[in-house]
Amino acid sequence: MLRRLTFPRLPLARGGDAGVARWVGWAAAFVVSIDLLRWWRPGVLFEPDRTWWRLWLLIWVGSIAAVALVGFASTRLFRVFSESRLAKAPLQPFPLGRCGLLAAAALVLGIALRMASLADPPPQFPDEASLIAPALGLEGSIADFRHPLRAAPYGVPKPFGFVGVLYLEAFKWSLSAWGPTPLGIRFLSAAAGSVSLATGFLLARAVLPAGGASLAALALAGLRWHLIMSRWGWVAVAVIPFIDVATLLVLRGRARRSRLATLAGGVVLGLGAHVYLTAWVAAAALALYSLWPLGEGEPPPVRAASTLLLGAGFAVAVFPLFALGGPGDPPYFARAESHSLLREIRIHRSPLPFLAATADGLKAPWFVPEPKGWADLPSRSRLGWILGIAAAVALARSLVRPRDALSALLLSHAAAGLAAAVAQGESGHPNGYRFVYLTSLSAIAAAGGALALIAAAPPRWRRVAALASVLLLAFAGARGAVDACVVWPAAPTSFDAFRGHETLIGEAALRWRCYGTVSVETSGDALVVRSIVAQPRFLSSAPDPAGAAAGRSFRVAAAGDSGRPGERRVEHVQDRWGREWATVWGRRSR
Repeated sequence: MLRRLTFPRLPLARGGDAGVARWVGWAAAFVVSIDLLRWWRPGVLFEPDRTWWRLWLLIWVGSIAAVALVGFASTRLFRVFSESRLAKAPLQPFPLGRCGLLAAAALVLGIALRMASLADPPPQFPDEASLIAPALGLEGSIADFRHPLRAAPYGVPKPFGFVGVLYLEAFKWSLSAWGPTPLGIRFLSAAAGSVSLATGFLLARAVLPAGGASLAALALAGLRWHLIMSRWGWVAVAVIPFIDVATLLVLRGRARRSRLATLAGGVVLGLGAHVYLTAWVAAAALALYSLWPLGEGEPPPVRAASTLLLGAGFAVAVFPLFALGGPGDPPYFARAESHSLLREIRIHRSPLPFLAATADGLKAPWFVPEPKGWADLPSRSRLGWILGIAAAVALARSLVRPRDALSALLLSHAAAGLAAAVAQGESGHPNGYRFVYLTSLSAIAAAGGALALIAAAPPRWRRVAALASVLLLAFAGARGAVDACVVWPAAPTSFDAFRGHETLIGEAALRWRCYGTVSVETSGDALVVRSIVAQPRFLSSAPDPAGAAAGRSFRVAAAGDSGRPGERRVEHVQDRWGREWATVWGRRSR
């Protein structure tokens, strides 16, 4: 499985490039039309008042002209690209050799960045903080799987999600090893992110020419998106290794006609479904890849049989999620139901959520920033210019050469990811947390695009182009590491998205518990506050509360509280920007 896999390559039929170019033009025109519709708003475009018909007509004519111009230009540009060497020539090995040292250095540095980032973790996320109690309550035996799902957030009247016991078993080990501290809570994310660096490298090695995996490892090591998720990504980052390994097994099964490998790939992917819902999206992508025609020697019945084997393995692994449990267990698809396109269409009574989600899904990797501060820096695009241009080249090549193995894999995931994004609706879209499993494919696409750009250079300049690609990827990784480890943790958008004031209040309550009894009268319904206060070991530097002085009591009240008779203000709970979130009042009993 570790050896590079080879697949037959077939070019498009004559005239196919023109058809693809037209589809690209229609897609670009659709995106621009929806953006203009949202910008002008339907109430303006369909205004029945005829007193300003000249301005209304000007808006319509200008909008239609802009849509037509973008569609025509996109069609022509893609047609020119599809006829160029950049699109037609097959990928070549990296001119500087396999670069094993480069790959090793990228992996080691990437792991170091993910582990070092735990020294200054972001505030606690409500979902993960609430799972400390159910994780520590597990027996650590097969009996835990009699109820394979736990509600998330845990301890609220109406939880809107779940977490699998398979993940909670690993979470319990981390809490037992490091304690119910920020390190214990976040170590599993860093470990999963580090493992996914290795699995992503192996996946790149299977689908890229010699040396391409080193470029993919370099791109993934400093990818800001992946680094941030490795700091706190909870179940989303933990599912990446499952999907990468399943993809490797499916690739092996198809390349070597191994039914056992295909079946095993489905089982591994099904185990990933115990961790996070996005394993189902990856399953759809790999099923589509299994049906994708790659060569003349693989007839449709053979491809269909492989898809059935993949589905059978997946079904066997996910069967306990639906067969076990009891009436009080959370429904498996609760989160999908709470974030759905159909629900948004019913609320808005308009098809606009469907159109907007589709448009944003088509342009998300490059032009739409992350809407959630806890998943990325809201002002930055997902991949940035360097990785984004290289990935765009790889995706465009995939449309021109759809029967290449790499093209089939990228297009399958792109189609499944777009469909899943649209099905989840416009709210919070595009959500980098839900689609973080695509970081491995993003790095592979960037590496494939870099190899294509190098191959398009004149022969005598290819070694220079190869060196430039390494330097550019290293620069992008260095900037991504600074953003993820320095800029993002200190950004107020990150603090506010995590509701960081709840972590500050919980920590303040623990600090004063060692001096007397503490009551929290602010954010009493906050999951993070309750979870932290319930774990005295959360602050490893706090003294033992058993030594608290008798006769002292403290009250954590809302900011601006005037205090009560006999109380003295002992602390203002503030964030690093000077915003006050609570006040700690102390008193001595008479």
